[in-house]
Amino acid sequence: MFIPLFFANVGAHLDPSVFLTPDPFLFAVVVTGVVVKVGGSYLGARIAGQTGNEALVIGVGMLPRAGVELVVVTGALAAGVIDGRLFSAVLALVFVSVLVTPLFLSRAIGRVGEGS
Repeated sequence: MFIPLFFANVGAHLDPSVFLTPDPFLFAVVVTGVVVKVGGSYLGARIAGQTGNEALVIGVGMLPRAGVELVVVTGALAAGVIDGRLFSAVLALVFVSVLVTPLFLSRAIGRVGEGS
């Protein structure tokens, strides 16, 4: 019951104009967040003995962000630790990571099936 209210509250704090103007900071946060999450998970899977393609599936599968990140960034905004620009950049990262994962994951799984 409270989860939809939380997401509505987070959305209410978002400044949609951030997405309408090109912002190198927002782009850097999104790209860095995606690369670091996939790369770190990939590296961990490789260390654990997975093949390159299997590690890629694990890395991409770990990409989606949502719950914990939204709680932390909302709390940081409320406490005044971060500003609206960083808040919007992190929300963009959450949004992009959730939307691109199915596409990337299906391609990564296809690579494992091909054995390449």
